[in-house]
Amino acid sequence: MPNKEFNGLIPQPELLGFSQDFKIVRPSIKVDPLFPDRKTQNLLAEYQIIASNGLLPTMALVHAMDTEAEIGSRPAIDTVMLEKMLIKRKINTTERMEMLKKHAGVPDTALKRYVFDDASRLMESVNLRTKVMKAELLTTGKLTIRENNLDFEVDYRVPAENLAFTADFSTDDADPAALFNEVNTYAGSLGLTINGIMTSSKIMNRIRSLKSMQTIILGNVGVGALVPKDRLEAYLSGEFGYTRVIINDDQYGVDASENGVQKVKRYRYTPENHISFFVANASGAVGEGLWGVTVEEEKSGAFTEKSMRQFITIAQWETPDPPATWTKAAGLFVPVLPNPSSLFGATITLPGDSASAASLPAKKSARVKAGMDELDV
Repeated sequence: MPNKEFNGLIPQPELLGFSQDFKIVRPSIKVDPLFPDRKTQNLLAEYQIIASNGLLPTMALVHAMDTEAEIGSRPAIDTVMLEKMLIKRKINTTERMEMLKKHAGVPDTALKRYVFDDASRLMESVNLRTKVMKAELLTTGKLTIRENNLDFEVDYRVPAENLAFTADFSTDDADPAALFNEVNTYAGSLGLTINGIMTSSKIMNRIRSLKSMQTIILGNVGVGALVPKDRLEAYLSGEFGYTRVIINDDQYGVDASENGVQKVKRYRYTPENHISFFVANASGAVGEGLWGVTVEEEKSGAFTEKSMRQFITIAQWETPDPPATWTKAAGLFVPVLPNPSSLFGATITLPGDSASAASLPAKKSARVKAGMDELDV
């Protein structure tokens, strides 16, 4: 029999279970594993703990017997002006329910499935925004929030010099090894050893086609032959210590409206003309994706062990005028970079780019919002 009662509202226990079972890890998004996700009840306090653990350790002094111990000091953390990034999205479920009810024979299970499909899409949208934040931080050392009438910047205090590298790969005599040596030498002066890079396939393919790389890796007889990917990665690992070479051409979509027509614009997570150099820890992470507790989660019940895997919360409510049933997904998130000095970046000029691009101040270039380089569609 057709269902005439179900209006789209799901019992709270089901919504809670659905929220706790939603998996947010996306290994296929290249930047995600560099900032593994973790839940905390106190976002700011946990941020400070992570930041202090990432600082360079200081040495205790040797003392004579029966002398007073030196008084230690807590790390002076240059705390980022941390904004609690509330990410949320909602949809009117009633519109879909009314449409489905007009079709005979639609059972409760099918109607609920449509509601949970809505919930899944909303949660994916919230989750996706966190991946874009991770990519922007890795590229620029900052987060730029210009959406929903918000306009502010979170500065992670990555030294401007770290992001000031440039190189011109547009000429036939370009020497990428010189750039890698320059960045490594600078990082070494800070007591850091770079062990990974992230860049685009366009840059990697350009490196493979350059005579300097062909000669170094393949010898003089290899000039003119494209360097195999595995040979280039082995060279970068053995010569420069880049044990992780990540080629990131991932894209995502943003809803947009042009002349009243709804469309989806595509963007890259990271710019095509950029190389990010990073110092990853033993587990392969550069930082962390820190999640907090939203108001919606607080209202859904007490914080339990299961809450530690509840990163995004689904909520529902009804409005009487106009009559509507809403489904909303919400999450509280901020990426953390424990050691701001461990991140480096280079802006690359490629064939077809402006001849003056490589001479632009890299500090200015690095401020371009990563992940918002619109693609032609």
